[in-house]
Amino acid sequence: MVLFAAMVLCTSLAVVWLMSPMLPLGVPGEWGWSPLYWTTAHPFAWISNLLLAAAGIGLVAWLSRRLPADQAAQSSRWRRGIVAGVTMALAMAWWLHLLGTIPAPFGLARSPFVLFYPRMTGYYMAARYSKESTQDFLRNYESMLLKLNGPERYLHLGTHPPGLTLMNRGFQAVTTDSPALVRLLEATMPDQIMEANDTIRGESAISRREFTREDGAALWFITLFTILSAAACIPLIARLLRMAGHSERSSMRWSALWMFTPAVAVFLPKDDVLFAFPSLLAALLWLRGLELDSRWRAAAAGVVCFVGLFFSLAFLPVMLALAIATVWMWSRESKAARKSGSPPVKTVKPRAGAMSAGLAGLLIPVFILLAGFETNITGILRQNFENHAEFYTHNARSYGKWLVANVGELMFAAGPAVFLLAFAGFVTRSKTVSTAPRTSMLGPAGLIVLAMLWLSGKNMGEAARLWIAFLPWLLLCIAPVRNNDVDGRDSTGWMWWGTAGLQAIACIAAATQIDGFGFSELK
Repeated sequence: MVLFAAMVLCTSLAVVWLMSPMLPLGVPGEWGWSPLYWTTAHPFAWISNLLLAAAGIGLVAWLSRRLPADQAAQSSRWRRGIVAGVTMALAMAWWLHLLGTIPAPFGLARSPFVLFYPRMTGYYMAARYSKESTQDFLRNYESMLLKLNGPERYLHLGTHPPGLTLMNRGFQAVTTDSPALVRLLEATMPDQIMEANDTIRGESAISRREFTREDGAALWFITLFTILSAAACIPLIARLLRMAGHSERSSMRWSALWMFTPAVAVFLPKDDVLFAFPSLLAALLWLRGLELDSRWRAAAAGVVCFVGLFFSLAFLPVMLALAIATVWMWSRESKAARKSGSPPVKTVKPRAGAMSAGLAGLLIPVFILLAGFETNITGILRQNFENHAEFYTHNARSYGKWLVANVGELMFAAGPAVFLLAFAGFVTRSKTVSTAPRTSMLGPAGLIVLAMLWLSGKNMGEAARLWIAFLPWLLLCIAPVRNNDVDGRDSTGWMWWGTAGLQAIACIAAATQIDGFGFSELK
């Protein structure tokens, strides 16, 4: 009860803070998120989203009852698939409705602007108006990073590998080559998106820059793809929670709370939201590969890690978390074996095949890129890192102030209820010595990496956005709630219902009160 009272108190304080425009969302005099001021649209946004959230929470609870609450029990794949699929669809509907209730350009209407203009991303424009072939683009990418000047060098384009630009080029190619797809995308396009596309088209005409129907369709396609990738995190989180000791029912319920993560709602359709899915996929493949000594899973995990690094430096912390989780898991197995007087079932040596396969999956694409495209991804990542460090030579930051501010920012980003539950779960899991869930340390390992990032001072500003890929780690720290009356069963009960309601409130408050892209600063 003390923990839940703290969750209620912190959520209440967060909502009050967000709804008070005079209170800072950052460090005054250095940087902070821009607030959204109360408008006549806000009452409808709050009422309609609270009703939808209540219906969604009830639906997740009803659906999850089709899954067993017993840890040892397992339902059929098709049943798990249906429950996960409906939950994913519910998450997508939630985000689309939530953003749709926020007036332009702050809500759903922001998507084309965020994806198109260099001020907010720049990858679409870099892909759209480049005359280089893909081969030349990759070959010249590292030298291009060196030639960039000004904010473009130490912000978006200069601090990222070529993956995002090539992804945007791919979406452009698909819509250009498929008139039927363009018509389908236009038929599903909300009025807010159409109006935003018209605005971009008019501004592009003034700049003598082409912006076609296919461009508008591609931007909407990328938006839907990003929302789908965010929703697809839910079954992956559920599977990882299942591996960490939750029942199928408990894992589905807790994973569904991902849809109420405030940072996801605030920053859709930014590319940072995309990175959560591959980070979870790599973790699932790697940990299952080690558990089953499955070389194809481990190799696939290596490939996913390469793809992640091809898109963002954010995958370096992901890989570090996997390494810590792996070592920690083996350490716990050894301690449990010594305590019981029997050797561990699997040590490092029997898993050497899977580990080698994972390393091969990571390194083979690196050599293919180097030999086939004359592209040194390690050199690109090094230059990205240097460019990122250059940001702080142009923007003064106070380490001590941001050390405090980033704790609050992480709480706002994940939601106060999940934030507190995660740290309570971290303490519980760290004290438990058991091999029953061999992979139970992924969440705690992730929190250790987050603590390292926090102490490093590498993200003094915008941590809520930059850390989105790592926020599932907090959900993975949540410990199963045991029912003392029934052996082996989870009792998610009132704690889950309360957490879900608090997270929904925090999510609505953040989405309706934070301008994550600085639209309010534009004249």
